[in-house]
Amino acid sequence: MLVHTFKNHPVDSNCYILYQAGKEECVIIDPGTNGSEDVIQFLVSNELIPGYIILTHEHFDHIWGVQALVDKYQCKVICSGLCGHRISVAKSNLSLFYDQVGFTVKVDTIPSESMSDGFSFYDSQIVFKSTPGHTDSGICILTGDLLFTGDTLIPGEKTVTKLPSGSKSAFSSTLSWMKELFIADNYTVYPGHGAPTTSLVLMGGEYFNLV
Repeated sequence: MLVHTFKNHPVDSNCYILYQAGKEECVIIDPGTNGSEDVIQFLVSNELIPGYIILTHEHFDHIWGVQALVDKYQCKVICSGLCGHRISVAKSNLSLFYDQVGFTVKVDTIPSESMSDGFSFYDSQIVFKSTPGHTDSGICILTGDLLFTGDTLIPGEKTVTKLPSGSKSAFSSTLSWMKELFIADNYTVYPGHGAPTTSLVLMGGEYFNLV
């Protein structure tokens, strides 16, 4: 599995493209730049077609490029049911508070809750785990030894739980699941902000070793 990282702008969040050499279909996680021009240029240059967009949660800096990609490629969007509703409301996706204008994303979504086994992506399986805390709609994405966490886990930072639908108690349960996950196997963490890591990560105020 190859992973290409884009820095969304103007907010410095991460967008990821998952693909395999010599294969056409790809998966995009959290395209957060209005218009997604950099992403589209990469897709064209590498002869890639997105089959799916996956959203870790509904916040505007992770979804701003969704509409442009769906309009161009008619790709499917996977996210939690709550996220699927909130991306269509400027107040709920927080874009209204960013520039007092906001935007909405009007696309059909596939609830991640309905995909208990995830889906096959060439020789890999992509699966989803509900991870409330940052928001109650958050999901993490696992494929092989890769873990895409959105804003549930950001290296060197405490997880923000003060935004709408965030919860410290819910994050405590998510944190317990992550600890069990990391004990069972080694993962490279691809967060919603910052660089990927396999080393010490600050989660909820405490450090523990991922490897």
